[in-house]
Amino acid sequence: MEIRKAKRKDIESLIENRIEFLSLIRDMDNEDELRVALKDYLEKHIEDDTLVIYIGLINNKIVASAILTIYERIPTAACISGKMATLLNVYTVKEYRRKGFAKEIVRNILKDAKEIGVVKVQLEYTDDGYELYRDLGFSPLNREMAIILE
Repeated sequence: MEIRKAKRKDIESLIENRIEFLSLIRDMDNEDELRVALKDYLEKHIEDDTLVIYIGLINNKIVASAILTIYERIPTAACISGKMATLLNVYTVKEYRRKGFAKEIVRNILKDAKEIGVVKVQLEYTDDGYELYRDLGFSPLNREMAIILE
């Protein structure tokens, strides 16, 4: 498998990969709208310092991926620089799972994050992904909440 950072030429494949991932974890009644939003976002950010995407390819098809969105917030004692990131869409196509592809991709993405100056990376995990993230050094957080503003 070839593992590399995604580029502008990969946008259409990235959209398909993300739609496939999202359809596995939630119902999507707005897929067409989501495709347009993903394309706009990726075209704007794929080559700047706010987004890092790594992909694993076999025969030029994405079979594994991870997305890191980078942002700044007010500094805290745990994150003086305020530079943080969220790891998203760590996904491997079913027939390629448990071969170490996701671990290698996440290692690459974390290396890039550190080089960019990111201090803290957060993620939401599934039961299937828990071991992977724990093995890479992530620790569970227990006091987070969210609200959806519509």
